[in-house]
Amino acid sequence: MFRPLFLSGGRYTKKGFILLALIIPGPKQTKNVDVFLQPLVEELSQLWEGIDDVFDNRTHRIVRDRRFVLKGILMWTMHDYPGFGAISGFQTKGYCACPTCAYMLPYVQTGNIQLDESGLRRWSILHELPYWKNLQIHHLLDHMHIEANVVKSLIKHMFGDKDNVRARRGCEEFNMHPESWMQVSDDGTETMPPAPWVLRKEERKTLCQRISKIRFPTDIFGSYLRKAFTTDKASWPSDLKSHDFHILLQHVLPTCLHGLGTQELREAIYDLSRLMRWVCSKEINVSEVPRMDIFAVETLCKLEKTLPLSFFDSQIHLLVHLVREISICGPVHTRWMYWLERYMKVLKDDVR
Repeated sequence: MFRPLFLSGGRYTKKGFILLALIIPGPKQTKNVDVFLQPLVEELSQLWEGIDDVFDNRTHRIVRDRRFVLKGILMWTMHDYPGFGAISGFQTKGYCACPTCAYMLPYVQTGNIQLDESGLRRWSILHELPYWKNLQIHHLLDHMHIEANVVKSLIKHMFGDKDNVRARRGCEEFNMHPESWMQVSDDGTETMPPAPWVLRKEERKTLCQRISKIRFPTDIFGSYLRKAFTTDKASWPSDLKSHDFHILLQHVLPTCLHGLGTQELREAIYDLSRLMRWVCSKEINVSEVPRMDIFAVETLCKLEKTLPLSFFDSQIHLLVHLVREISICGPVHTRWMYWLERYMKVLKDDVR
């Protein structure tokens, strides 16, 4: 979907101003999407050079024969993380799984990125655009899915879904959380001591009870959370949406975790909630950006002191780059995917 950013206000989010481009998939999904992007790149290059004799219908009554030269650029692209790797050509899993860090690596004299250090696996066709190398941001991070994945992983670790022998051995290998290492009894069997990041069964049940009894200001805001949580179970519902995780992290968990778990775990979640609330603010004070950039790193350090190594995947690392992206692109609510996902629901209902 294409949206024109030059429109004032929130007009670019309206249905009449969103352009839909269709790629009909075959039996197997292709790994190289540059073949499908080639016509788009040719049109974008033509748009950069300028299209002559364009007629403006709005000012025709004021100025007769109002014609001008139309020019435009592709400011950035926005995808989920697998789509990020498909469009940018960088790998998004395994070693060097952060394309944002790869873009900030120094260039060699020939102008090519050092492939052995950057994680680049394919040169994207978007680099054929004459202005692409001068842009500060090429591909936007998907804040909606990043926040949902972070909260989902956090909850799974707090509820013990990812607490296993492999996670404990990983902590022992990297000398993290000595109180959670595997213990050998007198008969030679290994046991897992209680982990500081896992809530007890009574605490999990208390947390679910608190969430189920919350009264939200409106029926739309977090209305599904009360239905998803039950008071007689200590399990986490598996059918929550991205907006539900957004509500949980920024408004629900900091309040409902009072007195539950360790103090270090609560402080880390409080700081994470504070960071994401600032990132999602509609008004950003430019003077606060350097301080919040440091605060994001400090928040990840607190999470490292509390949670096991299995928690820190590529999605957790992307939190570091959110503040830098705001300093360049502005508030995140103008470019996140909540309203795009809702409009995709409308489009999917029309497709058979």
